[in-house]
Amino acid sequence: MIVASPQTSEEWWDPNKLAKFIEFLTATYQANPSRIYITGLSMGGSGVYDLISSDSMKFQIAAAVPIVGGGILNERSAKKAVGIPLWAFHAKEDLIIPADFDIAIVKAINQLNPKVRAKLTMYPTLNHEVWAETYDGTGMGLEDPAYDPFNMEIYSWMLQYSTSK
Repeated sequence: MIVASPQTSEEWWDPNKLAKFIEFLTATYQANPSRIYITGLSMGGSGVYDLISSDSMKFQIAAAVPIVGGGILNERSAKKAVGIPLWAFHAKEDLIIPADFDIAIVKAINQLNPKVRAKLTMYPTLNHEVWAETYDGTGMGLEDPAYDPFNMEIYSWMLQYSTSK
């Protein structure tokens, strides 16, 4: 497994640059192109949404896990993302990036009847910085039962998907 954590000094993620970075990784290292997974937190979670709804990808994403992400919801973004298994995480009390976008995009994707239903796990008592609890699994049991359960660690969830299936 190759784990890459790109950083940006710009005000926002450029999906074209992210796509080129992933293309570089798959061309340079022995990466399985049918098992490209993306995740990001805060602005990186928004970057996940931007990438999966962009036209810049010459590759396919096997699964995506945006954490406290946001974006602009439109019909095109939901249609572009519908073929990618998605599990979003957010906090109800997030004062930096409201949970509204995650709620709306998951609903919009699921209304398009994807093969894999998009999931949203919501933490009722935490605020913006929920990535540690999500990445290390300590958030299991802290989720709001009105949303999708946090019932397996995200790495196992991602690895069950590939674009060759």
